[in-house]
Amino acid sequence: YVHVPHPGATGLAVHFSAFFGAWGDARPYRDQFQGYFHRLKMLGSDPSRNWLFLCDAHGAFDNGTYYTGQAGDLFVERAMTEIITDHLDRFGYRDQPLVTLGSSMGATAALKFGLDLDADGIVAICPHIDLDVCAERQDRRAEVAWICPDGDPGAPHNHVYTRQIQDRLDARSADRALPRLYVQSCEDDAGVHDEQVVPLVERWRALGGDVSADYRPVGGHTSDW
Repeated sequence: YVHVPHPGATGLAVHFSAFFGAWGDARPYRDQFQGYFHRLKMLGSDPSRNWLFLCDAHGAFDNGTYYTGQAGDLFVERAMTEIITDHLDRFGYRDQPLVTLGSSMGATAALKFGLDLDADGIVAICPHIDLDVCAERQDRRAEVAWICPDGDPGAPHNHVYTRQIQDRLDARSADRALPRLYVQSCEDDAGVHDEQVVPLVERWRALGGDVSADYRPVGGHTSDW
């Protein structure tokens, strides 16, 4: 993790890194995206917030477990919770606005930890929500199998590991306000947009949550729904 405080800033923004691919080493993207903390340079210079950048470098390819753990042991989840709460307490952020954000795998974590910590806001870009679907549709079978005790990412009995966000929404009491949610997605992201993002937005609103949702249609400009 990397903590970037700014004198006079208000609140804490917690960014979760996504999967890192070889494309990040390509010359056109290297300066901005290279490395697991690829958005530190992009966002960390914003002086209006204090920043905490987190990375999950475990998993089947040492490239992420969706911020969960291995074979049913949620050690990554526990470690991330400890890091975040330690910074909230040690640096006096506890009573200040908290925002979680990320894309893809990082958006999974932003949703999960944002719900756990009752964040003021969550920013989720193309979030992976139902990991059993991602295993099948996003070519993440090995990563999700690594999380499950029996290595079967599609099994309903493993929903406790693959449907963590849905479980958190199921368990949330009606008097516990949802964080404000901003979602951005691409309409042609097969297996993510229609199958996961749209149902999440609809459910969030049905539970009384405030959602700003943008999507990019195929060949078009960003719109909202």
